[in-house]
Amino acid sequence: MKSNDTAKSSDLVQMAGALLAEPAVWMEKFLRITSEERQVDQEGLTQSGSPSSLQKIVPLRLNHAQQILYRRVRDCWQQKKPVRFLIPKARKQGVTTFTQALFFERLYRQDHEEAAVVAHNQESSAYIFQMTRRFYDYLPAEMQKPLRYSAKTELQYVEPHGSKYMVLTAKSGDALAKGTTPTMFHGSEVANWADGGVDPWKAWTSIASSIPDHHETSIILESTANGREQFFYRMIQGALKGDNDF
Repeated sequence: MKSNDTAKSSDLVQMAGALLAEPAVWMEKFLRITSEERQVDQEGLTQSGSPSSLQKIVPLRLNHAQQILYRRVRDCWQQKKPVRFLIPKARKQGVTTFTQALFFERLYRQDHEEAAVVAHNQESSAYIFQMTRRFYDYLPAEMQKPLRYSAKTELQYVEPHGSKYMVLTAKSGDALAKGTTPTMFHGSEVANWADGGVDPWKAWTSIASSIPDHHETSIILESTANGREQFFYRMIQGALKGDNDF
């Protein structure tokens, strides 16, 4: 009887391991995000003397839009094709959250990967970095791999793991990602990269030339609409015509 119980226990462990090998399952089990709901902070008071509120931290649960994206990503993996997505998005669909969670999972579980994120301004860069930093901070303590470096825009694990995450702004132009070789790239609100007189094509050329031409790389460019601006709109039109890799 004991041998049967042991075999069943072993089978369950193997099944659990197989499930956690699926990135989406791992993301939902271990990653935490902020909720639009707020919770009462009993230790803090507003000026009127009533309790203040805090953002609620909740487990990541992929919504419908995120599940569609995940299936598309998985299709690329199964076909051994690089992930190359242009995503014209509506607000509040969780595209940025999904992309950051996807990249974090791979950075955490694979050695010597690099992820670069380019946002259109400093405020957005800080917001995106905080999302990823929260993923790390809310991991179970025993899962928090030691960090070699952590700043306002960069996070790197110590060797021999060595994977690295960085957030940049489009204003860096043709200096973006110089000296790096990202295997994952997320361009956020790319229709607004031209804000402040930046040439988005120079920024894109700089980052694109640094990404290896390999089926395990990912490039995800997303944005809300900004009219027929010079970069994102033209990239989408090019993709529809088959003129680029997206």
